[in-house]
Amino acid sequence: MFTKKQFSIALGLLCVVPFASYAFWGNAEDVNAPSVEITQDAFEKEVLFSDLPVILDVYAEWCFPCQILKPMFAQVAHDFKDSCKLVSIDYHKNLELTSTLAIRCFPTMLVYRKGKIVQRFEGFPGSKQDLEKFVQEVVGRGTGSAAQN
Repeated sequence: MFTKKQFSIALGLLCVVPFASYAFWGNAEDVNAPSVEITQDAFEKEVLFSDLPVILDVYAEWCFPCQILKPMFAQVAHDFKDSCKLVSIDYHKNLELTSTLAIRCFPTMLVYRKGKIVQRFEGFPGSKQDLEKFVQEVVGRGTGSAAQN
């Protein structure tokens, strides 16, 4: 049978084909966008006590869709920096915290308002435009305008 590591690698490889078309979604400056990575030590300050809504991307290093999402997420974080905070956390490097978040798949995005999880999005969002739309909906719900159910 397979070891846990071999299974994870095989599962990651199965993700390569369907998501390969997203690998070249943007230009070079998007790929080199600054990191928005946090650790469990900064979680309380950056997420729970934030005045802005926060979207927390929980990812795994071995997850191919997570790696494709990383530069898109950083670019969108820069674009929405005044209205919403987007941060990422590595699931396996921060197990004390992330094991309490009921993560079932990668990537998972959790939306926080005033320290509480108010929305969960599991899986790859599809494109940078889809991610921007998701963030815009999160921001709109917070202001009372553009709120849609």
